[in-house]
Amino acid sequence: MGEPVRVALAVVLIVVGVVAAVYAGYLQYAALPEEHTFAKGGKRLALALGGLALIVGASELLP
Repeated sequence: MGEPVRVALAVVLIVVGVVAAVYAGYLQYAALPEEHTFAKGGKRLALALGGLALIVGASELLP
């Protein structure tokens, strides 16, 4: 894979990861008190960890 393509892919994955993590934080912030259940909190945590995994994985593509 060419170097510019790898860098572009890494940047896109990092942006998507940051958006996923920020969105998970927003969902946690905007949740009503009765929505603070284990299941819903787990889904938000999974979304945030998925975003973090995208960021870490994309950092491996950078030179």
